[in-house]
Amino acid sequence: MQASINQLIGDNQGNTSSVGAAGSGSSSDNVGGGYLISEIYKRGLAGLFGRDLQASSTGYSLVKRALANSTTGYSWYGVPVGLGLPLPGNYSGFAGTLAEENIPASNAFMTGFLWFLILITLIAASVVLFKGVLEGLSVIKVLKQDRLTFFRTHWLGFTAVAILRTLFIGFFMMVFLTLFQFTYKGSAGVTAIAAIVFIIYFIGLLGIAAYACYYRMRGGRYAKTHDRVYLERTKAFGLVPWYGFTRESNRSEKSDPKPSIGSLPWWKITHTADEPQYMEVHQDEDFTKKFGWLSARFRRTRWWFFTAWLVYEFVRACFYGGAAGEPLVQVFGLLVVEFIALVTIVMMKPFEGARLNALMVYMLGFSKVATLALSAAFDHRFNLPRIIATAI
Repeated sequence: MQASINQLIGDNQGNTSSVGAAGSGSSSDNVGGGYLISEIYKRGLAGLFGRDLQASSTGYSLVKRALANSTTGYSWYGVPVGLGLPLPGNYSGFAGTLAEENIPASNAFMTGFLWFLILITLIAASVVLFKGVLEGLSVIKVLKQDRLTFFRTHWLGFTAVAILRTLFIGFFMMVFLTLFQFTYKGSAGVTAIAAIVFIIYFIGLLGIAAYACYYRMRGGRYAKTHDRVYLERTKAFGLVPWYGFTRESNRSEKSDPKPSIGSLPWWKITHTADEPQYMEVHQDEDFTKKFGWLSARFRRTRWWFFTAWLVYEFVRACFYGGAAGEPLVQVFGLLVVEFIALVTIVMMKPFEGARLNALMVYMLGFSKVATLALSAAFDHRFNLPRIIATAI
């Protein structure tokens, strides 16, 4: 796969220094730690140990190297660093992560894009294969004719929904890879493909999400009403004493509300349907058939949260991909974004099921904030001692 991508990219392998990693065949001064990394890979030691060292016998013995082949003359040791790969010992950023697998940063987008297309193809083929297996079992009388009739009748719709759900799950990955390609500024052909994919995702998926909200709420009236937010004593995971926010409108629905230690004035927007028999979102078969791949796994009152989730994932992708060469902007910008997202999601609890909320809201959200807060100390500007860095 990498050889095929290299043929598409050609000689324009880009420069890894643009994304914060010291690259081969280019000037990488002050990249990845504030030192001149080119001095480390020179044969002369004057830049490291002083001008007079090379004239001494000790300096000459350090500089002098035995020939790799005494009969044919000097040839270098090891293998040269490939274009698009960072220099050894400076695996900074996403380019350094890719270098561990010998994938150039210039190939990152096409590698992820091709594997994503393979995944979509496999998922679509699996649904079609399952349909074929069912029909075969029905022909040989192993499966009754009326079993799984709805799926066997609407298998094309199930295939389309499976593909759309995969696109929804891969939103962050593909937007991140496209923005990383824009930041890296590699081959013009690959950048054009990344631009097309970005437009499809940004306009297509966000447009579908906006239309889904409009389709659901296109009828009725909206009104702003007063509400209050209470700070309640609760327990995280059923054991740890904790505090949580609850709106007064939700407290009134509980038979035994938890004690609160304070409250603040708040507001909410209510929707009044024109139709008297207005169904809940999970009971609306028409909406579920069209947009169930978006609203699945969200609570009845938070069915629209997929729009907020897409915006959140897009902002994260902008920091990861667009600010690939600015580590401080990445870590502190993401720290603010993840903290706001954690507080918001804790208050709203949008996911169905207690275990899913515990995983997505508390465990995953807290781990993101903690990881970013600890990672901020690793920047070379803070000059953190190695022992402390190892402990972190």
